[in-house]
Amino acid sequence: MIVLWFYRLRKSLMALMPFLFIFLIVATFVFGTWGYYEYSVAGGYKGGVAFWEAVYSTIAAFVIASFPAAAFSWKITLAKYLAALVIGYGVFVAIYKYLNKKLLVAKIRYFYRNHTVILGVGEKGYQIARELLEAKRQVVVIEKDVENDFIEAIREMGGKVIIGNAFEESVLLAAGITHASKCVVLIGNDEHNLLATSVLSGINSQNSLKTKLHVITHVNDWYNNNTLKDYVDIYNKSDKFDIDAFSSHQAAAQVIYDKFPPHRDFEYKEIENNDGKMSVETSDNSIVIVGYNAVAEAFIAENIILSHYPGLKNLKIFLIDKNIEEKALELKFKYPFIDEYVDIIPVELSNENFYGEQFSDGDFFESLKNIKVVYLFGDNDAYLLNLANSFRQMLYSVLGDINKVSIVICLPEQSKALDLLAPFSEGKNKNQFFDLLTEKFNINPVRMISDTFTKAKLFDHEEAFEPVSKIVNYFYTMKYGFEWMVSDDERKLMNSDFMASLDDAFLTIKFSTQNPVRELENHILGKLSTLLNRPIENLASTMGVDAVWGTLTDRLKDSNRYVARHLAVKTHFLTKMGHKNFGREVIERYFKVLAPVEHKRWCSEKMVFKFRFGEFPSDGKLKKVLKNNLKIHNQLIPYEDLTEEEEDKDFNMFLLMPILQQIFDIKVK
Repeated sequence: MIVLWFYRLRKSLMALMPFLFIFLIVATFVFGTWGYYEYSVAGGYKGGVAFWEAVYSTIAAFVIASFPAAAFSWKITLAKYLAALVIGYGVFVAIYKYLNKKLLVAKIRYFYRNHTVILGVGEKGYQIARELLEAKRQVVVIEKDVENDFIEAIREMGGKVIIGNAFEESVLLAAGITHASKCVVLIGNDEHNLLATSVLSGINSQNSLKTKLHVITHVNDWYNNNTLKDYVDIYNKSDKFDIDAFSSHQAAAQVIYDKFPPHRDFEYKEIENNDGKMSVETSDNSIVIVGYNAVAEAFIAENIILSHYPGLKNLKIFLIDKNIEEKALELKFKYPFIDEYVDIIPVELSNENFYGEQFSDGDFFESLKNIKVVYLFGDNDAYLLNLANSFRQMLYSVLGDINKVSIVICLPEQSKALDLLAPFSEGKNKNQFFDLLTEKFNINPVRMISDTFTKAKLFDHEEAFEPVSKIVNYFYTMKYGFEWMVSDDERKLMNSDFMASLDDAFLTIKFSTQNPVRELENHILGKLSTLLNRPIENLASTMGVDAVWGTLTDRLKDSNRYVARHLAVKTHFLTKMGHKNFGREVIERYFKVLAPVEHKRWCSEKMVFKFRFGEFPSDGKLKKVLKNNLKIHNQLIPYEDLTEEEEDKDFNMFLLMPILQQIFDIKVK
């Protein structure tokens, strides 16, 4: 950010140029009139000094750069050159801007390929552009406001900036959108972003795109976001155009859940039942959420989907805010099934110091002893820091420990006070204030912009969950979809014995490289290549990990990501049970404990995204429409009612745990 401040200072100095320009014009008139006066007096002009003639002569100097008898007075000569300077500079600036714009457009058109176009450059757009440029990526930014503070900084880092309206097709074409590989839409509110995305879709409908364009549209409204995820991929038939909705609210909630999950301090106990079957009992666990806004709601949705544990005891969530009964009803209205998956306990926040009867009540005090994490949400950074301090005081009065319970703050990054406490300077002291908060008081910040609008999250998917998600999908595709990706003759070669050997190869691989996904793909496709007598490169185009992943809708990708993200709960449980290696023997021992948990998690995910139970018809096409479009599913039933075939699918997923854990460990190192 120091670089940005430097360019803001430079921009302030450049802002003085108009005043200098005005000064030169005024000086031209002063010296011209003064010189003309002396010329008139010296020439004995009988009518005295003609003011309007002096003004006319000065104006003429701007047009023809000449005064009558200019050599007579140095003042007239100076005025002449000042006039020439003003006119010359103005002409130069106009020509320079015109040629610079034409050269910029030509350079983008002829030399930029597979670059990233960013529509709108506020704090979010600047951060993404900076990270991409630091990674030596080509970036073109479209920004309407010529006074935008970030423009000059992006130019100095090597980015190209087109000044114009991103709603206009000609401006998008000037930015090389037809040859770009990615476009991030960050113009403003949801409606503006969706309008710009619609213009991009129009360019695609004209068959103008030369490369595949992946559009990432920032859409925060829950309903807008889910509409795009549910329907865009279904109705978009173009191979060269893909739209993904990105919500900073949901992204922040996911970052918070993954970095500070509720289950880290859970305890489990095995219980041997009278019938000889083993069950598990989970300790009493609860979390606190202070403040209810869009991010908090998204975080509660993450807990509905992911907070399911062996023992099937619901997580308790103490929800604390002003007018909490009204907000709890709003939550219940949106998720009428919420009580099946988490227990919401509303607590009225009557003051920001956590004084009052509701906080001194014996039952509440007792419940604080079982709290694992406290999460704070709001719209003001400084207020949240003070609220965190007050809650830490209350916890200390109950627990007698200054940092036993983690406090997590979701900072909107809107307060200048934080810029003073945690300046965005370069070097090791960049986050010194936040590091101090974490070390001394176990108060952990997650920032709405800095931790969500990142190159890794938006483009590279470098989080460990992404390769794990791809492998989950790849395994099921291999088991149930590979045979339909080959010809009839090849399908005959892929008999049950071969598929069993493929399963075994998948589940027993030990990775030796830092790219386990590619290593696994080569391992599996190598066996197929030998059987089908086709080169691996040929198979990878349709049966490779990324090829299979690319056929999924955005919603199905998210579904696989939830499977991957819940892996932490399962591995944490098995570790607590004393196991380090999760082989088949361990999986078989705990399958009947873990399988109901996974089914409950899957059901909760479907319910959050508005699925409903319904029987499927025998007609395959109608079944697909019901499942993908109407969001009907026949597996939204109790675990006990699942068929043996569905149980086998769950068992196969648990057999994947060792390989998934290998991939996760490699990626987080």
